[in-house]
Amino acid sequence: MTAPAVDVDKMVSFMDAKIAAETNSRYRANLQTVRAHMYHETMLDPDGVLATLSPDASYKMWVDGVDSGPKDIDAIRRWYVDENIRKQKSFVIEYDLERVVVADDMVVTEGEMKVVVDGVYARDYFGRECLPDDMFLQSFRQVVFWPMDENANILGEDFYISGSARDGAWRKLAPEEVPEQWHTLVAVAQAL
Repeated sequence: MTAPAVDVDKMVSFMDAKIAAETNSRYRANLQTVRAHMYHETMLDPDGVLATLSPDASYKMWVDGVDSGPKDIDAIRRWYVDENIRKQKSFVIEYDLERVVVADDMVVTEGEMKVVVDGVYARDYFGRECLPDDMFLQSFRQVVFWPMDENANILGEDFYISGSARDGAWRKLAPEEVPEQWHTLVAVAQAL
């Protein structure tokens, strides 16, 4: 039996191990908030994600020197619900974390991001020639700076993405590689 293309629990498990090893209470609180944020992302729960954010949150999404991130809490909600879930259906992810660094006012995560997407997304956002029902795994490097407020709430995500359009960034998935979370995402997108 072929395994699903992504392990959506991988980033949360990595964060659990990091939290278990952390003795500094402030660092631990910051890590727990980022972990909760990641967990709610895997559960396709935008309200849970937003609960981890400061009311002053602002996102910066740097791709090739251009920031396209949402700049306030309402825009962030629209980005999660309307863009990632409804329109792009690009929220079945595996963030294969390699490094997590924590400080009083920041968490930094680095690793390989893997996203399950359909042919519509591949065609509309990356110009790939494919059928709408084709399924792909898109992989790229990602570093995220998670600034934290005094209450260990996330002030935003500053993403730096590299390699999302490179050769080898895309792999067509066999039907048995499409994880169950994809079908859940489609149902959630239709229900919202």
